[in-house]
Amino acid sequence: MYKTIIKEFGSMASAFKEDNLFVLFGTSAPEELKDISYIHEVQESNTNFNLNKVSKLIVNDKEFEVEKVGSEAHGNLIELGHISVYLNNNDILPGAISIKGSELPDLDKGDILIFE
Repeated sequence: MYKTIIKEFGSMASAFKEDNLFVLFGTSAPEELKDISYIHEVQESNTNFNLNKVSKLIVNDKEFEVEKVGSEAHGNLIELGHISVYLNNNDILPGAISIKGSELPDLDKGDILIFE
């Protein structure tokens, strides 16, 4: 399990929702990426956690099935807190995942995200 909380977000972070995308970055996010990211802080991380196609993403008790996992997504999430989350997208980048659902959740400061 990887549990994290949204601490802040950039002025353009929510603009990507219309493209069915949100970007997470840890507190060490480079300044040039903070404007487009939801900055989060890890609350709990199990060393046995492995982000893969049988994983789930839970956002404020709403559960999403992970459909696709880019080749760099797990490593980037663990090392940098960085991952791009797409909704129902078959063509993802190496540092991204795609989740299945009807719409992306609205994210706000204090929201809890759990990857399991």
